[in-house]
Formats: sequence, C-alpha cells, structure tokens
Amino acid sequence: MGTFQSKKENVYEATLYAIQQGYRLIDTAAVYRNEKDVGRAIRDSGIDRRKLFVTSKLGPADHGYQTARDSCLKSMQDLGVDYLDLYLIHWPGAQGLPA
Repeated sequence: MGTFQSKKENVYEATLYAIQQGYRLIDTAAVYRNEKDVGRAIRDSGIDRRKLFVTSKLGPADHGYQTARDSCLKSMQDLGVDYLDLYLIHWPGAQGLPA
C-alpha cells in the first residue's frame, strides 16, 4: 500500500481499509507528512505488527549519520512502531534539497 500523495483526511481510512483487505506491505516516507495517520491505521487494524512489512524513507535534507539516525527514529515514533522492515534513502544523491 503506497501512501504517496495521500491527503491527510484520507490516508488513515485508506490504509486501514487496505490492511483489512489483506495488504501487508505499507510504504510511506517522512516527506509525505502522513506517518502519524498511517501509524494510527496500523495500530487500529488489529493485525499483529510482525505480519506487516513497513517501509519508510529518509528525506533528502536528512543525509549524514546522526541526522539519518534521528530521522529514522522520528519516523518510527510517528508511525508508532518499534522497528521498520525497510528504511530507504529517498532521492539518493539529492542532499540539500528541501524536505
């Protein structure tokens, strides 16, 4: 379930519905600004977290060891998860672009 360009007022319902229909891969990113709503849908779905594959992405303005680490931890906090299954570099090589 991709959440790119999902409007804030729709992403919770769409993600929850997708999980209820059997989707098990959830893809989001900090720059989408919807991780809190996606995380709420994950929790409200009632599906065991271990049965979901959750992906998020590092924003282009957050490259560098400490900044990347902090960004990853913030994504996990916003999603309300203890771990991410995959954490990608969003726009590799685009360091310095606005988030």
